[in-house]
Amino acid sequence: MANYTVNGDLFEVRPQLEAQNVSFTDQHDESTRVINRTLESKWYFGDAKDRGIDPRNVRFDPDLMLNSAIQIKKLATFLALKLIYERFITGFDDEVNQMLMQMYEKRYKDELELVLDLGIDYDWDDSGTIDDGEDLNEPNVRTLHRI
Repeated sequence: MANYTVNGDLFEVRPQLEAQNVSFTDQHDESTRVINRTLESKWYFGDAKDRGIDPRNVRFDPDLMLNSAIQIKKLATFLALKLIYERFITGFDDEVNQMLMQMYEKRYKDELELVLDLGIDYDWDDSGTIDDGEDLNEPNVRTLHRI
């Protein structure tokens, strides 16, 4: 699984970082790990159960999120930026870095809420395409039976 972001994604949001001339590989890696764990626990487990899949037997596979470049990139960018500014808190301009870290953390949380509300295109049958019923636009319909 490749990371959801690259340095260019960060520089689009925060061009000042390009002048740092620092590798942000650790933050890209960590944001991908955190997002995958979060999506597995907050989205996949419930959606899998709704589809009759036991999530303990069929594990979440990030590679089956075929539209992650569109659906997850902004989320990953905000988290990577939060992690970068968290790392920068060392004494010099701590107040500014603290403010930036908190801002990107809030943007990450807001974007996560949006992603979870919309749902995720996930190739549930591992066919290589998002078929009807697998995309985020398909509402998960539940029937209520009254007794």
